[in-house]
Amino acid sequence: MATINQIVYDSEHLLDEFEDQNGIGSERTGCITKATSLCSCPFFLYDTRVNRMKILRKRLDLLARDSVVFSLMQHPKFDLEQSDIQEEFYRAAIVGRDSDKEKIKELMLENDTETLSIIPIVGLVGLGKTALARLIFHDQGEGWNLDLRIWIDLNRKFDLKNIAADIISQANGTKEGPSEINTNIQIHENLQLLKDRLQKTLHDKRCLIVLDDLCSIDKSQLDELKEMLRRTNKWIKVLVTTSSEITAELMHTFPPYKLFPLSEDDCWEIFSEKAFGDGGIVNSCLKKIGKQIVKRCDGIPSLAHFLGSVVHNQVMDVWLAARDEPICKLESTYSMKVKVFSSLNQIYYDMPSALKLCFLYLSVFPKGSIIDKEKLIRQWIALDIIGSKHGTLPSYVQAEMYIQDLLSIHFLQVRKTHSVNGMEVSTSPTTLYMHNFVHEFARHVACNDIIILDDKEMNDNAKELSFQYALLTHYKGQSTLCSALLTRARALHFLNAEAIKLHREAFELLRHLRVLNLSGSCIEEIPASIGHLKHLRYLDISGLKVQILPSSMSTLINLEALDLSNTSLKELPSFIGSLEKLKYLNLQGCDILQNLPATLGHLQTLEHLRVSCRYDIGELADSLCNLQDLRFIDLSSCTELPQLPCSFGNLMKLEDLNLSSCFNLKQLPESFGNLYFLRSLNMSSCYELEQLPGSFCNLVKLEVLILRRCHRLQNLPPSFGNIENLRILDLTGCEALHVSVGMLTTNLEYLNLQQCLKLPTRPNCLNNFTGLKFLNLSQCIPTIDCLQSLGYLFNLEYLNLSQNPLVIPLSFVRLQKLHTLDLTGCALEHPSHSLPQMFLDIIHKMTGLKFLLTKDPMIVACLPPYIRCSVRIDENWHLATDELVIPDLTRGSRGLTIAERANLKNRPELRFLKLEWTNTSHPAVHGIDEDLGEEVMEKLQPHQSLEHFELVGYSGFAWPTWMMNNMVTLLPNVVRLHLLCLGNCKDLPPLGQLINLRHLHIEDMPNLVNLGMGLSGGTQPFKKLLHLKLENLLNLEELPILLLTNNGNQQFLFPALEELSVLSCPNLMFKPSLPKCQKYGIKDSNMILSCGEPLGPWSSPSPANIMITGCRISSSWLQWLESLQTIEKIVIDACVGDDGEAVTSFKLLGVKCTQESSSRKIPNEKRNQSSSGTRILNELTTQDDAYMNTRHVVDVDSSGWQSSGEPSLISLQQNPVTTGLGTSIIRKLFPKFNTSLGQSVERITSSAVSMPSLETPPTSRQLSRSKMPAQIPRVRSLSLSLKQVQKATRRFSPALKLSESGSWEVYKGILPNNQIVAVRRAKKVVSTFAYSLIFSICVLSHHLAIYF
Repeated sequence: MATINQIVYDSEHLLDEFEDQNGIGSERTGCITKATSLCSCPFFLYDTRVNRMKILRKRLDLLARDSVVFSLMQHPKFDLEQSDIQEEFYRAAIVGRDSDKEKIKELMLENDTETLSIIPIVGLVGLGKTALARLIFHDQGEGWNLDLRIWIDLNRKFDLKNIAADIISQANGTKEGPSEINTNIQIHENLQLLKDRLQKTLHDKRCLIVLDDLCSIDKSQLDELKEMLRRTNKWIKVLVTTSSEITAELMHTFPPYKLFPLSEDDCWEIFSEKAFGDGGIVNSCLKKIGKQIVKRCDGIPSLAHFLGSVVHNQVMDVWLAARDEPICKLESTYSMKVKVFSSLNQIYYDMPSALKLCFLYLSVFPKGSIIDKEKLIRQWIALDIIGSKHGTLPSYVQAEMYIQDLLSIHFLQVRKTHSVNGMEVSTSPTTLYMHNFVHEFARHVACNDIIILDDKEMNDNAKELSFQYALLTHYKGQSTLCSALLTRARALHFLNAEAIKLHREAFELLRHLRVLNLSGSCIEEIPASIGHLKHLRYLDISGLKVQILPSSMSTLINLEALDLSNTSLKELPSFIGSLEKLKYLNLQGCDILQNLPATLGHLQTLEHLRVSCRYDIGELADSLCNLQDLRFIDLSSCTELPQLPCSFGNLMKLEDLNLSSCFNLKQLPESFGNLYFLRSLNMSSCYELEQLPGSFCNLVKLEVLILRRCHRLQNLPPSFGNIENLRILDLTGCEALHVSVGMLTTNLEYLNLQQCLKLPTRPNCLNNFTGLKFLNLSQCIPTIDCLQSLGYLFNLEYLNLSQNPLVIPLSFVRLQKLHTLDLTGCALEHPSHSLPQMFLDIIHKMTGLKFLLTKDPMIVACLPPYIRCSVRIDENWHLATDELVIPDLTRGSRGLTIAERANLKNRPELRFLKLEWTNTSHPAVHGIDEDLGEEVMEKLQPHQSLEHFELVGYSGFAWPTWMMNNMVTLLPNVVRLHLLCLGNCKDLPPLGQLINLRHLHIEDMPNLVNLGMGLSGGTQPFKKLLHLKLENLLNLEELPILLLTNNGNQQFLFPALEELSVLSCPNLMFKPSLPKCQKYGIKDSNMILSCGEPLGPWSSPSPANIMITGCRISSSWLQWLESLQTIEKIVIDACVGDDGEAVTSFKLLGVKCTQESSSRKIPNEKRNQSSSGTRILNELTTQDDAYMNTRHVVDVDSSGWQSSGEPSLISLQQNPVTTGLGTSIIRKLFPKFNTSLGQSVERITSSAVSMPSLETPPTSRQLSRSKMPAQIPRVRSLSLSLKQVQKATRRFSPALKLSESGSWEVYKGILPNNQIVAVRRAKKVVSTFAYSLIFSICVLSHHLAIYF
């Protein structure tokens, strides 16, 4: 075989030379085309090459005469008889499979009424599928009640006639085969006879049938097999073992049972039993080596058994060989009765020839490598090993099919990525890997095709061969790459070659290269000789510190894939446009790279473009829209990009678009609707996006739409339901979005409405979404009727109702496919400290439920043992979001284990991360022997894609290096940062390096005295900061708002600040004054207001909203407040001036109203009303949305009692000030609501307003600038009982509490008619008049407000 390979390779190389001579630019169209162009060669070259062709032909003739070629067509026959040693393996492999046995048995006996139940056991070769099936087959436990047990060995051969005959013979206790049953009837009639006889044989019998090693992927064959078994009309359970997931999917009636590798302890038990035998003293040195040997088994019991057999009764050298040598070498050196690769060989020989070549190429990747699927496909195509048998499928499509084939037999596996809620986002590159056992087999079958070179001498025999693929690893020093072993290589990869240096002429002799991967080296300059690689089609220089591409690269006109990601390129040369065959271009993370050249638009064949993580790109050139063949474009994390080109819709073949984390993207062009073939669109974290274009509904082929955290998005286009192919819709965190479920297509499979605060809920709103598999209603507060409608979602598998008040409706018993129910943070109705029996009955009847996520101890205590209430971090992949909370971090070894398992640095999907540390003041607490807090924190470094970061309770004294050094590159996307309860930290990391930081909250850091280091970083620190909150910083004294630049000028530290909150910072002073912003919230911070008026750049917003509590206000500040013309609301509570007298907003209110009295008139009102009463009445008509159609306000006292009280109605009618009070309460809970006038104002946040005619305590005062006059609506009464109020609020459940003030608690309630009410409960009754309010109800037009 090696000789034939060499002849084939020599032939291909000869064709390459002809191609070089006759023009590289022409497409490769086969040997005939190349041969016909010989006449154009110079005579001496022609003569030499013709002679070489004759020699090759002669060598082939000699091989054919010796029949070598024909004998190779016959694959070796493997001894499939069950030898004693194989039986021994099956017994050994049963170790660790008891739980698998019980789960499968439970599934098989679960539905006793089914005529036919088929459960496939699927998994990698060698995992012990057959052994597990034997364990179940011979089980004599309760529940089976079987008449027959039948075992059929298929040995990867499918013959329906033989299967039927074997079942009949075993059922009858005979060994007759199909020939004995009837040999004279034609095949079709014979098969029909067998089916009839099988039906008669199995009639009225309870039967267990095992079909071992089924491999057919022919749907018609498997359907006929199932139909044949189903016709027996009785209880039949079928267990199928297979290595093919395609077979399992086609054959099953129950979901396939996926078998996973054994634990290391179980593998050790198998290995040690074979290696050491029973009993006896085990040598400690051998045991140590044995443990290392077991690690290479990776949970494969057959490999553990094989290696145990190799070292049994052997010397130390053999043990070391079993630890270090390749498996194939061990198999050939130590002759074993069982060949460990025999099953893999059978699968390999059944592959099509092209698929064999694809698998063989995988051997070039080092063991344990993560393989990018897109890059792998491009390399296959570059090497010409991809192509359809009939030439009808594009190479890329064929490659995708081959990957699916390899995945189905577990020769390739998808790396566990923490996809968003189990949803595979197609814009994310799929990463693959090979199991180590399969990788060993790949190296075995590719031994004549791949060479691995390191810095050692190669043996002489190897130098006589030429290899297709070469891997240079751990290479040091200078190299010309002129080795004869490389000159004919078609693929060259570098690995861990950090010390290698390449000469300028390094590539001159590698003229046959198709694939060159330099990413595993550390060279800083590409040799000019790369221009000699005329056949090069794939070039990867990702991660190198290369700053300039050599001009000689312009001659690489066959180049199809170019990866420049994460390089130090300063400029993309204009000759990039001359690479006319380029289909793949990766510029991800080239943050030094300036604008893209206009010639990029010349790449008319480009299909795949990545320009992500470009933090300085301000616009895209219009020439980009000339790339008519572009199918995929990734612009994620282009944080400065404000818009797309107007002609972006010209990319009409675009299928996949990623715009996630484009923080400044404000709108999409109207031409966006022209992207007719767009299937996936990711726009998560586009914080500035406010609306989608009207043409968006033209995207009728869109399947995936992700709009997570588009906080400002308000509406979806009216015809959004026209996108009927939409399967995945993610609206998490779209707080301002008005979305009606009725406008969504019912074809959805995945719907995430978490934190959609403006989601209107109505009865039976989800009845028609029967295809839903995933639903997230977390923090949406759905109504009872909405929850009832979920019972119609028969295909639902995952349901998240966390952070909601909840009553589990009886309709949930229909959710038989639901495997995960998230009730985290839900307040359930369980009076008398016990759960309702109905709740427990419902949970027990949900037979598919595996996880009920909750921390409620009563629920946890009542769950059946098969339902878990939590998942481990490493299990979180199947239901994880892009948000991760890691609680209970410790400073000991447990914390280290959690950090290592979390592996945050390799979690690119994470956007929100919260690290919560346990409150352990001493290391000895909770069994911590050593304080490792800082080391734990160091290992918790997140991926650079993180956007929201919360750190709670960290007790270390030092910050981790990833927060101290170069956060510009390590955390470039952080938008929101919350540091809480950091008791030992005396300073902050250089937060000014967070170039995209918009929200900063620092709380409870008692040792923080100054922010010197925390304010540093870059030339313009905090230039995007919008919200700054400082809370409970008792010792913080000074915070400057001016920064001295390098040229000696001063600049404002927070130029874009919109909101400043300072709470309980008694010693803090801003120097020279407060920063200017739109909204202030200051509480219990006396030194804050001792300076003058706020300062800021001319672009700073004017103050409009001010709330001050418990502070001393200087006279200069009071004068400034009185002079403000832009103010909309002021709330001042418990404050004093310089003279020690109380300062309230009521005093300022009088001043402001006097200033406006000449311009504002109130019709239909008494002239003798106070100015404050006038202001309050004005607020009644300044509302704009329709919230009060369904939302109402209820007030109750602390005792919870209420009754009707007509006298209070008179008081309300005669006192407009009281009416204003009610309105202010409504507007606090629901920021905007509608009246007949339809005008709007900003929301009020205070719950009480000064009423001069009443004797009430001096609580919070508010000032609100009205915009329109008001009319008093009519009033009528309504009564609610205490029981009704308690039911609406779930007995004043804490989960329903909306807010709290000094005298009041506000709850959300749901009335029986599904109307939402706001219930304000008094902590104590403060006056007689307040008592009259407690028993009153008034109706404002058709909007209900209730007072108790």
